[in-house]
Amino acid sequence: MVAAAWWLRHERRTDNPLIDLGIFANRHVSAGNLATVGLGWALFGSYLLVPQMIRADPGTTGYGLSASTATIGLLLVPLAVGQTAASPLAGLLERRLPARGIFADGLLLVACGMGLLCLARQSAIVVGVAVLLLGAGAGAGLQAGSSTATSGVAPEVAAASTAANSTIRRLAGGVGGQTNTILLASFAASLSASPTFTGYLVCYLLAAVLCLTGAVLVWRVH
Repeated sequence: MVAAAWWLRHERRTDNPLIDLGIFANRHVSAGNLATVGLGWALFGSYLLVPQMIRADPGTTGYGLSASTATIGLLLVPLAVGQTAASPLAGLLERRLPARGIFADGLLLVACGMGLLCLARQSAIVVGVAVLLLGAGAGAGLQAGSSTATSGVAPEVAAASTAANSTIRRLAGGVGGQTNTILLASFAASLSASPTFTGYLVCYLLAAVLCLTGAVLVWRVH
């Protein structure tokens, strides 16, 4: 926090800042970046939550698939497929539709995927469908979110705005991952015990709420 405060103070005072903080005065930029928090939180959080959940032994925890490392990798393939397919499609749709709409729809898909994971206690099919929705929403959101966060800025600061959006997404993912770890640990009886499924529900629902809030924010501001 101290380092962040120092950096913000330095950026405001220097004649040649790394990021022109004035771009955040643009409400379109601010809304797009705030919405990006939900996307980064959910996407990077899923990399932690889903493998742990499906690796659990249902006989002792009441959830999970006792999945091996290879099985976990196979169940996460739909996430990569969704991202790979949705990203170029979103780029094509931006030629006809506003980026903010595609971004909002992507966030809604991510929220649906996180919500569906709440029902994936012991179902590989539900996990596969959920991560496919998550991947498709993330693919569309990553593409359109950057365009949304740079709409209305001057051409000379567009690159800085794009970089800021990417940085915010990764910071949100890092903070989200740490928060999810703390939440799961709080639902475990001991350091060596597995968390209850309620812990996963809380993490999934938190990510879904952040994405839904981001979608509403993007639409209202734009």
